Amino acid sequence: TDERPQIRPRLLEIDRYRPGTPAEVIAAQYGLDEVIKLASNENPDGPFPGVVEAVAEAVERSNRYPDNSAARLKEELAKRHGILPENIFPGAGSSAVLQCIALAMGGAGTSAVYPWPSFVLYEILSKIAGTEGVRVQLDNDHRVDLDVMVGAMRHDTNLVYVCNPNNPTGTYRSRDDMLALVDAVAPSVLVVVDEAYAEYAIAPDFGSLANVAVHRPNVLVLRTFSKIYGLAALRIGYAIGDPETLADVSRAQTPFTVTTAAQAGALASLPHDLAGRRETNRTGVDSIERSLSRLGVTFAPSQANFVWFDSGIEGEEMYRLLARRGVVVRNYGIGSWIRVTIGSAAENQAFIVALEDVLGS
Repeated sequence: TDERPQIRPRLLEIDRYRPGTPAEVIAAQYGLDEVIKLASNENPDGPFPGVVEAVAEAVERSNRYPDNSAARLKEELAKRHGILPENIFPGAGSSAVLQCIALAMGGAGTSAVYPWPSFVLYEILSKIAGTEGVRVQLDNDHRVDLDVMVGAMRHDTNLVYVCNPNNPTGTYRSRDDMLALVDAVAPSVLVVVDEAYAEYAIAPDFGSLANVAVHRPNVLVLRTFSKIYGLAALRIGYAIGDPETLADVSRAQTPFTVTTAAQAGALASLPHDLAGRRETNRTGVDSIERSLSRLGVTFAPSQANFVWFDSGIEGEEMYRLLARRGVVVRNYGIGSWIRVTIGSAAENQAFIVALEDVLGS
């Protein structure tokens, strides 16, 4: 018989999330000895000193379930942000927190407004949750167009996503702009401010909404340990917000999702100062942007750990041309625009050399 279990038809519409191609896959595909992966916005420095040891010690207790409340981590995060532990909701990466939000808020008869291009999970999770997604194109400066987003809200909109700084463009909206957005939406609409890259931002008018979220039931701020802390593989992030809102969202979270190892890695990371990594990243951003300018390549000025640039060559073709030269970048399928992650100084230079070779050939 051809009969088989059938999933919900709506799920068939989902274009599965495609992470950056692993370096070893590209190496095998093109017969290369060395490949540099600059496709997933990973931190080239890895975990802070002492983190690996803390994680290894935690793994020895893997026969025991993790602390489901992540009590100690919430206490330390609360101290760092100057808020209370009940204002923190940890998850297995900020992506898992986004999923809890989408499932808690979504369903038939709801819609979610989000910018595009932006983090692809906003759209994917909306479809999983049964929510109708409403895309809003970025403005001419590749920034999230907050005014158009407000105008795009419908009578059934109950969720708005804003990535700030935005992924994949690296552009940002000021704290004042974000406050105006929050003031413009109805109290029944949840505004999710995804600040995965906030620790990299240096613009004077950039500012987190974390201290706003704790007092506004319809605002949640998301943070992650995957980027500047270098813990992408451990899967740990968190939301900041009103305790009742967080309690409601947590109903969609399965038990024991934040592992003991992840909690230990996060706790060992928190005492470290982020200024050095922020400065190193800025040096890398400045170097790549200067090189792109020298090559006559258009780019969006970045406040994150990646740069969005117009290669002048169709995106998939540029991706292949760079991959053949041992550099993996991210193609979003948006014309000739490409995202490249900031790597080490040597990796950044290798990217520029490869790009020069492509553009000169």
